[in-house]
Amino acid sequence: MNDTIEPFFCFPSIIYQIDKPEFFGAMRDTATDYLSKPEGCGMPHDHLVRMTADMAQDERVQPFAQYVALTALNLLGDQGYKVDDKAAFFAAMWCHEYKQHALMEQHTHPGCKMVGFYFLDVPENFMARFYDPRAGKIAGGIEERNMNELTPASNVVDVIPKRGQLILTNSWLPHSFTRVVGGKAARFIHFNIDLIDNPMPQAEVI
Repeated sequence: MNDTIEPFFCFPSIIYQIDKPEFFGAMRDTATDYLSKPEGCGMPHDHLVRMTADMAQDERVQPFAQYVALTALNLLGDQGYKVDDKAAFFAAMWCHEYKQHALMEQHTHPGCKMVGFYFLDVPENFMARFYDPRAGKIAGGIEERNMNELTPASNVVDVIPKRGQLILTNSWLPHSFTRVVGGKAARFIHFNIDLIDNPMPQAEVI
């Protein structure tokens, strides 16, 4: 008699990380340029939170944009989505600057398919935080045995980013960023990726 219980994992949430230092110089310089323009940010330089205008069509970011769009499309395909006749494009790409005491509240990005971050300046103890999207599980209220261990019971996952690192995930996964402390500002590129019908399935379209 076989009494071994076989687990079957379903409904996963996936966070993808990869170091891409080759894009750092161009993305940092472009973001710095956009942050220097108050009319683009809509906020004065001394404001705690600043967000630039859309950078997605700037020619300086195109190598990064092409890599990210194609990667996102491939990841969605790996997850089981039908994307053979689709192309990925940037619904928006902008730079965030969070100064001392600033933070980003938990949120999602409805209306697109994937979201991501590319980190330029990372203060000490600054973290990206991701939340279990399953309301029914959270409402169950069973206490985790060890909140420092990543298990199927985890409700929150903290990711410590670093300069030149790219993070991608599905747009429905709730995320936030912890409060900036220590004086140094946090700066990162944030972007939303959506899909369109591709009239030339073999071509790369962004």
